[in-house]
Amino acid sequence: MKLFSVFVMLLIGDGFYIGEATHSEASIQFSLNFFRAAYSLNPTRNCVLSPITIQHTLAMLHHAAKRKETSQMHRLLRIPDSSDSYFERNEPFSNDLNNDALEMITKVFHSQVELNPNLLPVLQAEYSVDVQVSDFSRPEQVVDSVNRWASRFTNGLVGDVFNGNGFSDDANLMIINTLTFNASWEHPFSPRSLLKDDFYFLNGVRKVDTMRSYKGFRYCEIDDIRAVELAYERNSDLSMLIIKSDSQPLDTVIERFDMEMYRTINERLYHDRFKLVIPKFTISTGIGAKRILKAMGLSDVFGKDTFDVFVGFSSRLANIYQAVRIDIDENGTRAAAGTYSEKSMRVGTDFKYAIDGPFMFVIRKDTTKDIVFIGHYSSYVE
Repeated sequence: MKLFSVFVMLLIGDGFYIGEATHSEASIQFSLNFFRAAYSLNPTRNCVLSPITIQHTLAMLHHAAKRKETSQMHRLLRIPDSSDSYFERNEPFSNDLNNDALEMITKVFHSQVELNPNLLPVLQAEYSVDVQVSDFSRPEQVVDSVNRWASRFTNGLVGDVFNGNGFSDDANLMIINTLTFNASWEHPFSPRSLLKDDFYFLNGVRKVDTMRSYKGFRYCEIDDIRAVELAYERNSDLSMLIIKSDSQPLDTVIERFDMEMYRTINERLYHDRFKLVIPKFTISTGIGAKRILKAMGLSDVFGKDTFDVFVGFSSRLANIYQAVRIDIDENGTRAAAGTYSEKSMRVGTDFKYAIDGPFMFVIRKDTTKDIVFIGHYSSYVE
């Protein structure tokens, strides 16, 4: 499997649960809310997102937000009004980043105006952000630098993540966040198992390449919703959940997939041995996240001077872009180190489960349950 995310935040010059929560709970809730909001805006297009990278970058920016906007960002990101920083609460997740399987890198491109001296140490010390001065009077050079940097740190998987169409004449800062994920299955699918099968897309039935395996998987059923977990290599601490219903449409499944459902699935998953059939698929997604975040309640940060990023004047958040690509096949690439705990297995029931219709999927950390990527596969694309 190969998967990457690139997140671009552009600044220019000129309601959810509130309360104490662990970082993982806050991160999971943000990811679920963001995914549902994105799905509601375009439900027929295949989609894969990495809300955690958007949350991570917004958390960096909230250090420079003014009082009113800070309060709104705290509610959205579920950051408590306490002495604990986002970085400290994020540490269990961050400690496992930047290995062979999962790597997050953030870079700030800014104009020659001096950055807020209170912000720069936070970016560098807590978030390990690389900072580069760029000539924003030459937007084509800035865009080229951003795209070349993103391509290099995603191993060429992404080309032009930012085409410059949203680049404003008074832009003075861009925050770029890349998250790459390369991992192989714990039980790779044999190439000999690849067959063409019918898949019941929203826009018709098509023959697609499918993979099959008769191995031990973790599985559960909750009412009419099925969930199956595919583990990545034992030391990767990563897994993929595939969630679908045989009787309800995908939009109902996504609406029902809230924090409570996610917890229930994690509690009820058990090891079983059965024949699993899933499609090979590729999804590429490019989104402007401004509409999504506004739908989630983050409106004050757009359209006015909100952030004290620079010395001498304020900035506003112009737009947010994310590009994500996922390739699911029988092998994938090598995964990296982490932790693994053996789990019990029930006696095999010897049944077949074919994923042959629209489904949603989650790629997450096993130990913390943080959602790294979330998406759905539902429409046929030539």
